[in-house]
Amino acid sequence: MIGQLTFLVLGFIALYVLLTDKIVVPQNNGIQISKEIKVLYYFKSVALFMGLDVITLLMSLFKIRFHKVGIYILVFFALMLFFMVFNIQQMAN
Repeated sequence: MIGQLTFLVLGFIALYVLLTDKIVVPQNNGIQISKEIKVLYYFKSVALFMGLDVITLLMSLFKIRFHKVGIYILVFFALMLFFMVFNIQQMAN
């Protein structure tokens, strides 16, 4: 439950970054996707993850029997986000 609340806070931070246009995307040269575009896609994915997290939190509060399936989907999505960040950090400036 604490992990889900942490992901919820992370989602609100991602929404703040997306709504305030904190990331400036440079002109694309067409050869390689820039790091800023990948970070923007990461924040959009975190916002989507927050929506899934809210759904599973509601499922746990109302004791719906498919709660464990929602948790498995969250774990899979969290691993995907981890490897997205790992890939972004490995990019050259």
